Amino acid sequence: MPKKKQFEKTILKLAKSYGVSVGKIREGSSHEIWECAGLIFPLPRHREIAEGTARSIIKALANHLDNLEPTKNEGDSR
Repeated sequence: MPKKKQFEKTILKLAKSYGVSVGKIREGSSHEIWECAGLIFPLPRHREIAEGTARSIIKALANHLDNLEPTKNEGDSR
């Protein structure tokens, strides 16, 4: 099981590799709610995150980021 802080760093690194921001938008008693490029997902408030949960969050986030439209400036050759 990955440690929560380590998992948060993984999420931040993934978002940074796509050039988008990610952050916590609110906290509940058992989960934090995070947002990345329009995708809102819960993150359990435990010291360790279950492997299946971590894999599911990363998979959903990567899928969402892969389907983002490129920004207009990427192809601009000026």
